[in-house]
Parts: sequence; C-alpha cells; structure tokens
Amino acid sequence: MASERVRMMFTEQHMESTWGSIRRAIPLVIMLAGIAAYANSFSGVFLFDDIGGIVRDVNLRHFASSMPHSTRPLVRLTLYLNYTFGKLNAADYHAVNLLIHIAAGLLLFGIVRRTISFIEPLENVGIAVKAALGGIASTIWLVHPLQTESVTYIIQRAESLMGLFYFLALYLFIVGVDSPKPQRWHMGCIVAASLGMATKPIMITLPIMVLLFDRFFVAKSFLNALTVRLRLYTGLAFTWIIPVALSSFESAHSIGQSFGLPSPIQYFLSQQAVVVHYLQLALWPQSLCLDYGWAPVSAASEFVVPLLINTVLFLLTLWASYRRHPAGFCGLWFFITLAPTSSVIPISDLAVEHRMYVPLAALVVFVVFSGYSLLAKRVRPQLLLFPALLVVAVLAFLTHQRNEDYRSEQVMWRDVIGKRPDNYRAHIAAVSVMLDGDRPVEAERVATALLDRMNKVMAEAPAARNAPLAHNAAFWYPEAQNQLGRTLIARGKVPEAIVQFQEATRKQPDNAVARYNLAWALYLSGRKDEAEQAVCKALSLRPDYGRAHMLMGLILTERGRFRDAMTQYERIANTDPDASAAKCEMAWLLATCTDDSLRDGKRAIGLAEEVCRVTGYRSIHALDALAAAYAEAGRFPDAVGAAKRALEQLRQSRAIPGQGDNHLVGDGIQPQEQILQQAADIESRIHLYESGLPFREKTPSSGQDERKEGGRN
Repeated sequence: MASERVRMMFTEQHMESTWGSIRRAIPLVIMLAGIAAYANSFSGVFLFDDIGGIVRDVNLRHFASSMPHSTRPLVRLTLYLNYTFGKLNAADYHAVNLLIHIAAGLLLFGIVRRTISFIEPLENVGIAVKAALGGIASTIWLVHPLQTESVTYIIQRAESLMGLFYFLALYLFIVGVDSPKPQRWHMGCIVAASLGMATKPIMITLPIMVLLFDRFFVAKSFLNALTVRLRLYTGLAFTWIIPVALSSFESAHSIGQSFGLPSPIQYFLSQQAVVVHYLQLALWPQSLCLDYGWAPVSAASEFVVPLLINTVLFLLTLWASYRRHPAGFCGLWFFITLAPTSSVIPISDLAVEHRMYVPLAALVVFVVFSGYSLLAKRVRPQLLLFPALLVVAVLAFLTHQRNEDYRSEQVMWRDVIGKRPDNYRAHIAAVSVMLDGDRPVEAERVATALLDRMNKVMAEAPAARNAPLAHNAAFWYPEAQNQLGRTLIARGKVPEAIVQFQEATRKQPDNAVARYNLAWALYLSGRKDEAEQAVCKALSLRPDYGRAHMLMGLILTERGRFRDAMTQYERIANTDPDASAAKCEMAWLLATCTDDSLRDGKRAIGLAEEVCRVTGYRSIHALDALAAAYAEAGRFPDAVGAAKRALEQLRQSRAIPGQGDNHLVGDGIQPQEQILQQAADIESRIHLYESGLPFREKTPSSGQDERKEGGRN
C-alpha cells in the first residue's frame, strides 16, 4: 500500500513536471507559431486602401500633420513612425503588424489562463493545464486565417492595434482583481482603454465587456461590481468621450457614409447573413475575400434562415448568461464586439473580415474549453495536445497560403474577381494594376468589356442604379471610363481617350481625377489651352493634387513662365519633402531654362542627384535631368555618361514590364510614339553634350518651336 502511494506521488510529480516544462515554453511556442504562419507576409505589397492611406498620404511624412483630423490618431502615429524609419518599405510595415498581432496573442493567453481560476468547474485544475488551455486557445486565434486581413493587409493595423489595447485593458483588470493593490492595475486598464479609443471607435464595447467579466467571474452581480469598483467603471465610462470627440473629424461627405447606404432595418437584416458567414469562416476559413461588396437584402428569403440561426444563438447566450455559465460570456463577447458594425448602424461595406479580429477570440475559447470539458474525463490531458497541435498546424498552413494572395495587387484582385465577379470596384482596380504593369492591350480589353457589361446591366435592370456601392454600375461607370481612357493613352489612341474623359467629367463634374486625366490627354494631343483650363478645374476641386500641379508646371514651362512653373513644383516639394517628381522637374528647370537669373547648375545637380539616389538611378527623367545639370555646370563628360544611362534605362523599361518611370511622369501613361520620341530627344542631347554645349529649354518666347511632346513628358 505504501509502495502504491509512493508510485502515485511520483507519477503526479512527473506529470506536473512535464506540464510545468510545457507551461514555461508556451509563450515561446505562441510567438514561434505566429512567426511561422506569417513568415511570408513580409513579401506582401501595398494594395487597395494602403495606396491612399499610406503610399499617397503626404500627411504621414510629417509628425505635425500625421495625426490631426483623424478618428484614429494612434494608428496614424504608428504609420508615421514606420515611414520615418523605413520610408515605403512594405516589409517594415508588415513587421510592425506582426509584432502587434503576436503581442495581442500573448495577452489573450494571459487572459484565458487567469480566467480559468474564476471558473468553478476548472478552478482546481493544475497551473500547467490552465497554461496549456490558454496557450492552445491563443495560438489557434493567432494563426487563424480569418486574421490575415487584420495582419497582412497593412492599413488594417487599426483593427489589430485596437485589439491589442482591448486585450491589454481586460488583462490589467483581471490582474488587478487578484492584486492586494488593485488601483494601479485598474488605472492601467483605464489608460489602455483610452489608447484603444484613440485607435478605433469599435473600442467602445470594452467598458461593457469588463463589467460583464466582473459580473460573470468576480463580483457575481452587477450591483457588487459597481459598488466595489465604482472608480474603475467611472474612469472607463469617461473614455467614451475620446471617440465622440474624435468623430467630429470624420468627413460627413465620405463615400462610406453618404452613398448607397441601406436603411438601418435593411442593414440589420443584411447583417444576419453576414454574421452567419463570419461563423462559417471561423469554423472553416475558406473563400476569404478582401472586398466582398456584399449586397443588402432585397427579399425575405435572403435573411429569414440567418435571422433564425442568430436568434437561436442569441437566446442560448442569454440563457447561459442567466445561469452565469462561461459559455454565456463567450456568446455576449461575440455579439457585443460585433454590434458596432453588425447591428443597425449602416456602413458602406457590409461584410469585412477584419471585423472578426476581437470576436473570433470568443469563438475559439468556447470551442477549446468545450472540447476539453467533453474529453478531459475520457482521455489523458497530455493526449489532447496532439489534436490541438494538428489544428494549429492546419490553420497556420492555410494562413501561410492566404498570405500569398497579398504578394501582388494582380494576384489579389484576380482572387477577389474570382470570388465576387459582380464587384465593379475590383474590376476597375484590376485594370489599373494591368496599366501599372505595362499591359495596356489586356487592360483595354478588360475595361471595354467592363463598360459593355455595365451598359447591359443598367439597360436591363434600372434598379441596379440603387445597388450597393461595389456593385453599383451607375456609380462606377465614370471611373471605368477613366480607366479605359488611360488604357487608350497607353495604346496611343489619345483622341479616343479624350472622349472617354470628357464623358466621365460630364457624369461626375466634381471628380478631380477625371478632370486631371482629361487635362493630361489634352496636353498630350497638343491642345495646351484646353489642358490648362482642365487642370485648373482639377486644382480648384483638389488644391493639394500633386499630379495636377506637376502638369501645370509643365504647361507653364513650355510657355516660358519659368518662375511660375517653379512655384508649382516648390509647392509640391514643400508639402512632401520626398516628392521626387517635383524635385526632378525643378532640377530640369534650373538646368535648362532660358532665364539666366533663375538657372542654377549647382542646385540642379543637388536636386537631381537626390532623386537619382532615391530611385536607385533607375529613373529616366532623373538621369536626364542630372545630365542637363552636369552640362549646365560644365561637366560635359559626366553629362554624357548620365544621358547614356538614361537612354539605356529607357530601352530596358520598354522591354521589362513595370520598369518604367511611371511614378515621376503625369499619370504614368504615355503613348508608344511618345516613348520613341523621348529616346530620340535624349540622343540629340547626348550629341549636344559631346560638343561641349548645355541644353536649353525651347519656348515660344525664344522664337523657337516648343520642345516636342515626347521629350521629357
């Protein structure tokens, strides 16, 4: 008998020792799992809202302008810091996103592990088992493919950063409950809540969830919770002031708020199918989509079954909550954290995967603990690790696969169109990507087919004009014309492009981009007066439109108004110190203008060399400007070398898609004839430099012909 007791003690000690080793390794396992699942995310590119929200947002270049007038100042601050230290290196942004995600996963581990101590059926479970359950739940949540949109899609850092503060606030509350000095922990909870409120307004549900946690697991009643921790809840309530104050910065005229929104009732009914879809993705994460363009319901058959499913789940949640069962808290966590985006407040995008970042935690914890409760009495706890690790491995593999879709815009939009063929926004984005990839023939074919399809839809179904934003043919028709116009320019069909742009501006007269595109096409066709009128209209609609200022500078230069042109370029450079295009044109003007008082070879060399360094000496225009600057300074051998390098780069760019100079010139779209003329102009300047002569910009005021359209335009 004594020997049997000794054997049992040894076995228990051995098991506890084994689990203890696992417990200490769990945080490291969580981090390694996150890194493994997202290792290929670093090759992801900027896409969709990343372009406008990061790449083209010049306000992020300066601390003073990075955060004002935003409902998400902390997100903006992190993006500003990313840009400050890494410019537009996408891998740096992905690294920060992954660090945020892993930190959130570690906090979720801490929350789950500590919460087990408050659950009566599990309170006597060993520390190592608690840690293992927390580790399994948090790791599954961390590597789940549904999280990729919040992690790999850079601009959705807003969701993951908010989630980080959400978990941090709840974790600090839980730690404070067990602490002899809870005040400092609960003050930290209020600070974390405040930071979350300054990250994304969805954080408004946090004070409610803290109170519910208190009621379920600690105080056992709302009255006790509010009585014992009145200061904490008062402080949390005051954090609601932050999103209310920040909301005043939100534009009331944004597309997301003003166009094609369903009524609150229609939105609520539409969300029933969306929530069921979220649940399906949580259980089987296939067919993930970046841009659903989910349509509002139009018939009872579209929402009756999902509404019934959600009603049953909600009633079960209320029943479990009444009995203070932990499943009730998980259900309330899911429904409450989704409520701001899936209730009665209409939002333009009805279904977006990143909205599941925080709600997914409730589903994962519920499934893990339900599985443990069912199997723990039938199977040795250690054996449960194997199926758990298998689930983690499968989910991590699926996440790794999904990250591959983010490696290029072309791949992503092909994926979206394959899953949502009626999403016009995706088709238009795909055309733009084809143009950027020097595939104008394919782009023209797709844009033409898209317009034909839109015409057919609007003719056969007039109600389509009231369709949701992504599927609204009437809304996207002018933008489709814009894209077709760009493809026509690339194909050398400038007159046809002008027709498309004119029609687009007629349908959307306040569209600054369409006005600019029209101005660019008119400029290319030699109709400079009309081009100037169109670009002035674009600037009146968007005074900070950099490309429009660039085009105005080119027009003014050709008219001999060099100082006015310099003002246009300097305005861009002063707004965005990294504006390579403007600095390139400034260097060209300082090196080649006929105004002796303005010409400055030394300054021109400095500007041109700076742009060449930034572009890796691959910019044709920067090299051309550098050659002209060297010639103006009398460094003719250097001028010849730089010009020959520009000519070689031009020849290579014609042969290699995506290697052109699109980021510096106009809209980045030029006819083939103009490219050939550009090569001829560079060759003529090489002969000039070899003769020991600088190049001078030809203008009407000098009694000579204007520089040919193909020159540097």
